[in-house]
Amino acid sequence: NLGARNVEKAMVHLQKAEALLAKLPVSRKHAYFYTAMAVACYLARRIDEGIEAGRRAMEIGDQTKNEWAWIYGAILTSVFLVFRGALAEGLGLANEARKRAAGMSDTMLGSTIALIGGGNYHRLIDPREARNWYLDELSLPRTAQSEPRRALLRNLAALACVHMGQLAEARDHLVQAGGGAFKHLLVMEGEWDSARESKRESLELAQATGDRLQEMDDLFSIALLHRVRGEFGLAEELAGRGLSIAIEAGDVLSELWGSSLIAMILAAQGRATEAIAHLERCREILALGEDWRAIAGYVARAEAVVAAALGSYSTADRQFEKAITTFRRYTLPWEEAETLRLWGCALGSAENHARSVEKCDAAIEIYRLRGAGARWIERAEAAKIPNRGRKAILKDVVTSNGGQSGKSRNRS
Repeated sequence: NLGARNVEKAMVHLQKAEALLAKLPVSRKHAYFYTAMAVACYLARRIDEGIEAGRRAMEIGDQTKNEWAWIYGAILTSVFLVFRGALAEGLGLANEARKRAAGMSDTMLGSTIALIGGGNYHRLIDPREARNWYLDELSLPRTAQSEPRRALLRNLAALACVHMGQLAEARDHLVQAGGGAFKHLLVMEGEWDSARESKRESLELAQATGDRLQEMDDLFSIALLHRVRGEFGLAEELAGRGLSIAIEAGDVLSELWGSSLIAMILAAQGRATEAIAHLERCREILALGEDWRAIAGYVARAEAVVAAALGSYSTADRQFEKAITTFRRYTLPWEEAETLRLWGCALGSAENHARSVEKCDAAIEIYRLRGAGARWIERAEAAKIPNRGRKAILKDVVTSNGGQSGKSRNRS
């Protein structure tokens, strides 16, 4: 928080503290230590060590009759389990932590549960449930005691509202939070250059401080912006770096999301056969039987995109429909609109111009209804151009106000 974070150096001190504590009887000090270790593991992407630290805090809570320690250990363990792909177990543990903390007046504890518990749903692209966690905590007296913690929750509630296409509510939350994070709105307002610059600054700070989680998130976010602009080479490079962090950490959730993104980027470059390996990995993860919520929609859309690029239009139609159904279920209008636009491009390449225009017009209607920036509408309008050829099936169309080809050499 003071700008002096160095996660790797922190780990050295934490390991020394652990050696000292091993000589002492189990006490509240041990619980404090293991919660601190879990937080450091969260930032450093050490998922297995984080699970071990969180569970140790829970055990100490049980041993010492310290409910505080158990709750902190549980909520921290929940996020590692979600990353690992044990969704039902992780979400269930977070719910139990929230239930046990319901009668406590500890502001930090309550807001931490809301931030992490809501964050679990945010990562599963379920913004409605994430927002509920943030707003439920904001309604409690214990959180009224801390303006900084309320501001954190308001900012995250605003981000959830942006995902849900509720831009007016997002602005209201940001005003109540102090108005310092309107950058959440930049992407959907069409301010792509400003959004990329903001993410690049965040990425540089994450790399300097050893915050591997933020580094991965920023790499994926910047890759998405390059994909939208049609700069596929840069998008592939950045998404690949983010995916490497996820795989190294054993972060199955981020691997699933990142693999679906890269599959789409490869297909857009005429390399659909290379995308198949990424889709096969997605299928393996989905086959584990967890409820991946809206992330399953991203995978379905990637399946559709690759199928269309390979000329399997009937398969593409089924997968596009599946993706749209999923995005509607989780109130993700921007993703629904992007899926419709891509579907329109695929239909255009299949020489079904009337249906192509119908899908693109449906995307435009969503953008207008929800108040998206003009660049999004122009992008969907351009997708209606007939006879663009198979290479254009999935490419983001260059617009007159800043889009560039995938051969761009601009750096992120």
